[in-house]
Amino acid sequence: MKIKIITDSSADLAEEFIKENDISVLRMKITFGNEEYVEGVTITKDEFYEKLQSYKEFPKTSQINENEFLEEYKKCIDKYDKIIVLPISSALSGTYENAVKAAQNLKSKNIHIIDSLGVSFTLGAVIIETIKLIKQSLTFDKLLQKIDYLIKHIRVLAVADTIKYMRAGGRLKAASAIIGTILNIKPVITVNKIGEAVSCHKALGIKRAYIYIVENAKIRNFDYPVYFIYTTPIEVLDNFIKEYKDELKLEGNEQTGQVGSIVGAHVGPSCIGVIYFANNLI
Repeated sequence: MKIKIITDSSADLAEEFIKENDISVLRMKITFGNEEYVEGVTITKDEFYEKLQSYKEFPKTSQINENEFLEEYKKCIDKYDKIIVLPISSALSGTYENAVKAAQNLKSKNIHIIDSLGVSFTLGAVIIETIKLIKQSLTFDKLLQKIDYLIKHIRVLAVADTIKYMRAGGRLKAASAIIGTILNIKPVITVNKIGEAVSCHKALGIKRAYIYIVENAKIRNFDYPVYFIYTTPIEVLDNFIKEYKDELKLEGNEQTGQVGSIVGAHVGPSCIGVIYFANNLI
């Protein structure tokens, strides 16, 4: 059975992995003032963070529209037996809804749109694990069951060194941001069971935030690798891994992804996170 994966650039997958596994990635756009960029095409992630730190206004990002999905479906529908579409969480973007509408126009039973309930490398990790499953030649129904398992069991815990960008993006009220800055409070961010990015813990200082993340990530399903995320610079993540690798019981199969503009605009530089699969449901 020939299966095609379609996703969007918010998954933050490595370009090499995309090419090796024949994944279609629809690219989101980022706007700084009057300048529009295509994520991963006309602007790199490092260039995005350079602009983010120097630009005074908050950048805008656009969802993938219905026509973009429709065009991609038309390219793939006769070449593949099944198409699996894994876009950004429906709670964070209208992209999922647009993917559904486009599929309804074609009235094909071979296009399966799944709400990933994820973003950035949580979505990326689900896709990476899905590719592994596809290579096992499972029945299609069994494959869908296992993807559902991945989505319901994946966890992410992340923390940024500054709450400046959460405030700028409207994720944090001004008064809370001021108090948080004064007290050096670091919100730990996760994605909840309906796919929303929320604060799950407030730590007094970055060190305590790291400890909270590690203590939770230690209790995981060791059948799956740990995935790490970072914004910029990568040295922040390198230092974190160096300090906590023994506690996390890393096995050498970890993967790392750099966060793109969709999440990066809200957390800014010096943000890191740990993605893992839990034993219990989300």
